[in-house]
Amino acid sequence: MVDVRSDQQCKLQDIDEVRQKLHDKIMKLERPKYFYAYPPKDAYKPFTDSKAVSQSWTTVAGPVNIYVHIPYCDYKCHYCKLFSIMSNSAETSEQYVSALLRESNLVGNCINKDSVEIASIYLGGGTPTILSTKQLETILNHFSNEFYINNNLEIGIESTPTNISKDKCRELVGLGFNRISIGIQSFITNELYAAGRKYNSDTAYKIISTAIESGFRNVNIDLIFGLAEQTFETWQKSLEIAVELGITTITLYPLVIQNRKYYQEINSNIANGANLYKMYDFAVVFLESNGYIQQTQINFVKGGGGCQYEANESVGIPTMGLGAGSRSYTQYLHYTNDDYVNKTSSRDIIEAYLKINDEIPVRSAVILNKEEIKRRYIMYHLLFQGINKEEYFIHFNELIENRFFNEFKVLEEGNYINNNNSSITLTKIGRKYSSIIASLFYSSENEKYLPF
Repeated sequence: MVDVRSDQQCKLQDIDEVRQKLHDKIMKLERPKYFYAYPPKDAYKPFTDSKAVSQSWTTVAGPVNIYVHIPYCDYKCHYCKLFSIMSNSAETSEQYVSALLRESNLVGNCINKDSVEIASIYLGGGTPTILSTKQLETILNHFSNEFYINNNLEIGIESTPTNISKDKCRELVGLGFNRISIGIQSFITNELYAAGRKYNSDTAYKIISTAIESGFRNVNIDLIFGLAEQTFETWQKSLEIAVELGITTITLYPLVIQNRKYYQEINSNIANGANLYKMYDFAVVFLESNGYIQQTQINFVKGGGGCQYEANESVGIPTMGLGAGSRSYTQYLHYTNDDYVNKTSSRDIIEAYLKINDEIPVRSAVILNKEEIKRRYIMYHLLFQGINKEEYFIHFNELIENRFFNEFKVLEEGNYINNNNSSITLTKIGRKYSSIIASLFYSSENEKYLPF
């Protein structure tokens, strides 16, 4: 029997489905999630074709980010499942830096360097400040010699309160680092100890002051809500201390449950979704009342704060990921040397990385077709700075409302977006539920990988 429903009937039915999907996810009040990457890592497949990786870089031109992954840490937090290991020797650090430079050369040989400009450099981990000042200088000098770098470039590095000092801060600024991100997580001592952090609140406080006084123009701290031992009152206290210090960038992460033992230690009255959203709501009002501007669901800035690396990624600038656990983004190929499928141990991956040969190391990847590129564009632009309708039309030769009419109609009805003739931006409540909003634009192939 032929289905004779009109296009309008089909469209109305689809709108109802989108409306119900959004409503159900928001009303569940599960633990807050934050959008990290699309396609998600679970969509990656085994991939070892280094030639294809090399080919993906040959068409790259214009601005490019550099992300350097340093996998070493002094200790492992109870909640952490990032690609990192403890205990490394001076010898392995030297070997790792040499491997980084080798990988940089392999990628650089695929690029027309006259057509590429480095848009940001970011050293993450792990704990990059484990490397010596000389080793960090070697890495930055290598990039300066190999690529065109703008003098106003943001050069960022991550650290922890126990792996940075007054002297190290001054040395980093002298090398050209102008942004530092310190994983404070909390200014409450018992919360820090419960999480496996090896410092107290006084240490955390002093190192932030030291970083600011040393001349970093942009200091970021990470704070986590939902920690074991945490209460509404201690959460408020951590926020008050952050504001008192005059930090330019504050990043608020909901605790992601990775370690079941640690989860069992969490105060269930605080850790449920409804209360975590209340903690989030309080933080937004409190930080905005103290002069901070909310950029994304998790980022709050003032006085020159922010993160150029993240801002660049949000508008589709390619990322050259270097290091054992880094992730790289070209236009149609996202790849990593991490093993997302077979779960090879981090230590084994690092040991193999130290022996890097004449091929760019890769174990996992996802290939983006035109549809996935389009959906990624929408998610990243909407969640960070908003979608410029004219730019979208230039990129994809279609009106954005014609392609995603139902999704934007539902979001506009619920006051999650501002939709005018020129742009689409998130409202305040839209930022709160931005990860859920992003899920509306997942393709049917990737929707099964949603974290909620």
